[in-house]
Amino acid sequence: TPLLPKTLYSKAKVNTFNCLTNLVDNTTTSFLWCRLFYLFGEGEDPRRFYSFLNQTLKNGEAANLTNGNQVRDFIDVKIAAKMIIKGTFSSTVGPANICTGKGKTIRKIAEEIADIYGRRDLLNFGVRPDNLVDPKCKINEISYAMASNAGDVLDNAKVFKNLSEVIDDCNYIIGATARQRDIPIEIINPKEFAIKAKNRDYQNLAIVLGNEARGLTNEQLSLCSVGLHIPSNKNYSSLNIASSLQIILYEILFESENEASYINKIDRSEIASYKVLNNFLQHMDKVLKDINFIKDDRPMISRKINHIFKKADLSEEEINILRGILSAIENHSQ
Repeated sequence: TPLLPKTLYSKAKVNTFNCLTNLVDNTTTSFLWCRLFYLFGEGEDPRRFYSFLNQTLKNGEAANLTNGNQVRDFIDVKIAAKMIIKGTFSSTVGPANICTGKGKTIRKIAEEIADIYGRRDLLNFGVRPDNLVDPKCKINEISYAMASNAGDVLDNAKVFKNLSEVIDDCNYIIGATARQRDIPIEIINPKEFAIKAKNRDYQNLAIVLGNEARGLTNEQLSLCSVGLHIPSNKNYSSLNIASSLQIILYEILFESENEASYINKIDRSEIASYKVLNNFLQHMDKVLKDINFIKDDRPMISRKINHIFKKADLSEEEINILRGILSAIENHSQ
């Protein structure tokens, strides 16, 4: 395959290749430039395509995907490593592709993975947005840098010349607007939209966002099934595209049955039993009386202190820590 770079990133790699080639010219050193295609394998980031799809289907969960028409040449990292080792000990020099040489559509690959688990029914093609309409700039290395770990979204993005081409196969189209329009279209908020999207089970759903300067034109909004307005400060009603989409997708995720990220380490199911809590309260009452904090003629103080801990929903581990403190006080008082 010839080296025909189109982006600044790929041009930098080609220049590096040319520099190294010139460096080893007229020497006894051979030079092999391995070009790795789409890798997958053990230990990869769980958000990448192969890892995500395998784990999702293994858990019996629905996998939301794009239309799956993109062609990719995926190769197992172990096979890629063997190819590099083989090339290292061969007479091959110059650029060499590390790939299978047989591209497949994302849809085909997803179906092959799903067949391992017998769960093609969990593949939801066309759910994830992947369309751009006549963008003013190209998807390039800067786009990938700003996307951080969401490079797969850019991999799957498709560019169209006009909005009509995008929504041709959609049966529910929602257009975002920050201002009131003089066109007969229902306007709902993101939560209402998320509930509709969940209950109606649309096959192909489109969320249409206009540019940040003017938003959608009346003509573009008229192509939509319904309009969407994000309630906001009346003086600052215009939101940027990224913020708007995040709010809309959050509501969709909240209403969906898909598993969301969860980082709370406190498991409230581990609340201590009544017996454990009561033993702690008796222990505390004894210690507080021993140090003369509570008098026998003031039982109301004991009840109020007990109530503080009863409404705290303490775990057994937390109670053990508190009882350790009480024991230390007892030992110190002796």
